Parts: sequence; structure tokens; C-alpha cells
Amino acid sequence: MLLFTLITFLSATLAASHQHLSRQIDDPIDASRTPWSHGTHNGFHYAFFTEARGPLTYQNLDAGRYRVEWGKDCAAFTAGKGWAGRDLPSTVNYNGTWTTTDGHLGLYGWSDSPLVEFYIIENWGLYDPGQDREKMGEVESDGSVYDVYRWRASEKAYWKYFSVRRGKRTGGRIEVTKHFDRWNELGMTMGKLEYFILATEAVSYVETRPGWGGIWRDIDGGVAEVEVWRG
Repeated sequence: MLLFTLITFLSATLAASHQHLSRQIDDPIDASRTPWSHGTHNGFHYAFFTEARGPLTYQNLDAGRYRVEWGKDCAAFTAGKGWAGRDLPSTVNYNGTWTTTDGHLGLYGWSDSPLVEFYIIENWGLYDPGQDREKMGEVESDGSVYDVYRWRASEKAYWKYFSVRRGKRTGGRIEVTKHFDRWNELGMTMGKLEYFILATEAVSYVETRPGWGGIWRDIDGGVAEVEVWRG
């Protein structure tokens, strides 16, 4: 279901990235009534999508700021602000608060032809974003080493690329093109960039422990208020 939601959302977002959307949303978006939304707000592209289960609200604030709050047993979601279309920055700055043990915080986006979903993860909770991924290498940037992974569910699925920061943080500079260049050196081909956002993402997951097998972990809830701007 989430894969279908993501593909449907991506198709609409790719089309929207070539239009000059002017929709403004300042009131909180309740996921129980609006499971996905995207557009422009104060000159930034925003994106929000979920499976619409459990308590979850997203709100666009001034400039590049947003707030998202979610409760226990909420469905997986991705939400944030950034840029779409041709004028994507090579360096991004961000700061804010991120209070949760769920999911992760970082740059998130898509490229087209080939279709690639990508992450530059800055902070995360109990779930290790590198769990069960193929380690491809490392990249050093902005005062830390990032571990580089890739993953896809099957031979027919699109690739997912990850740079995961070892020194967790909730604020700083992200040298976006440095990650893209390193991925290319490692044979991780990118297509035409469509958009990226500084995203908060929460996921349910299976925790693996030696001798224990898999333990299912539901989302516990949290709150994030984040601001993003060009480097």
C-alpha cells in the first residue's frame, strides 16, 4: 500500500515540479482527511504523504519552516520542505528540533530516468537506516563520515540510495552535490533531479538481533519543527 501511495504521489509531484504552483497552506493538514499533499509555500516546495492511519498533522510555517506531530501507532509518513524543478541548490542549511525515537531526519528526494529515491540522513532514532542495506562505501562531508548504502526490494524495483551520517545532528550544512558525486563514483547512477526536501520520516520496522530473530517495532510518536534554506 505504501509503495502504491509513493508512486502515485511521485507521479503527481513530478508533474507539479514543471508547473508554478501557487497553493498556500498555513493551517495544519490532518492526515486522516488529507493523506498526501504537495505544492509551493513561501517559495519552497513542500511534500507530505502517509498511509493515513493514526494521529498525524503537518503544518507549513513561515519561510522554509514546517512542523509535524504524530502519535503512537501512526502510519509511516514523509513530510518536509525544500525545492523542486530546475533551481535546486548544491548546498542546503537547516536547523530545528526533532524529538522522537522513530524514523529519521534528512534530505529526501527523487530522480527520474532512472527512477531513484534517495536520502542523506542526518539523524535517526532506534531504527538503523543501514540495516539490511548493501554497503557501497563512504563519503566524508561537513565534519563527519557518511556510510553509503543502496537497496531495492526486487530486480524490477527502483533503487534507493542512502548516505547515513555517523555523527548524528539536527542542524548544519549539507553539501548535496558532494554526496551525488560520490554516489556516481560508486556506480550509483542518478537521473534528472526532480525535487528534494529536508524531511522528517517515521517508519515501522523489524528490529533484528542475533539469536532473537525479528521484532516488529511500531511508531511511538514525536514532534519536529525544522527550517531549511539555501547554502
